Order: sequence, then structure tokens, then C-alpha cells
Amino acid sequence: HKPPIPLLPPDEIPIVHTERVQQRPDGSLSITRLVAKDAGEYECIATSETGTIRASSVLAVYNRTRVSPRPAARVEAAKGSNALLNCSAIADSRLANRLTVSWAYRPTFGGESYRP
Repeated sequence: HKPPIPLLPPDEIPIVHTERVQQRPDGSLSITRLVAKDAGEYECIATSETGTIRASSVLAVYNRTRVSPRPAARVEAAKGSNALLNCSAIADSRLANRLTVSWAYRPTFGGESYRP
């Protein structure tokens, strides 16, 4: 005896399994290579002979943070002069207030340890 197939409310779309969207053996849903249209409320529907239970999760898809314009790959300056290394980052507008930009230093010359 198979469990009944749950009826979906009119505003729900059944999940279609594709190369990107797969239900795992443990019941979890795997979505790879997210796109904006993947955002929404997903509902897990568990059905057996004793009934149906639902639990939902909201998936938010953000644009990737990117550096724009990219810093110059190489900057040359004379000893004793000044150098300005530009770097700006752009984040999804929903994350902009949590965006930070920082720098790290990796020495490329021999000799004793040096910190700028």
C-alpha cells in the first residue's frame, strides 16, 4: 500500500529534479549553481499512512561580492615616494551594510622580516 500523494495548494510548485536540483536519499534537497530564481520558500512534505506533515525553509540567493575595479596586478613606485593601491568591493544591496574590505601583505623580496 503506497502512501497518498499530498495535494499541493494552488500557489505551490512541485520540485522538478534536474541536474542542479536533486533530492538526496536522506530527504534533503540539494540545489547547485544557484540562480536568483531559486530564491523562495521550500517546503518539505513527509507523508505516510498516518498523515502528512510539512516544514518549510526560505532560501535567499545573494549576488556574489566582487572587487570592482580590480586592483592593478603590479604597481611600481620609486623608493621614498608614495603608492596608492585601489580596491573597492560591491556586495548585494541586502549585504552592503555588512561589507568590509581589508588588505593582507605577502613580502616578495629576500632579507629580514618586514612589515609595512
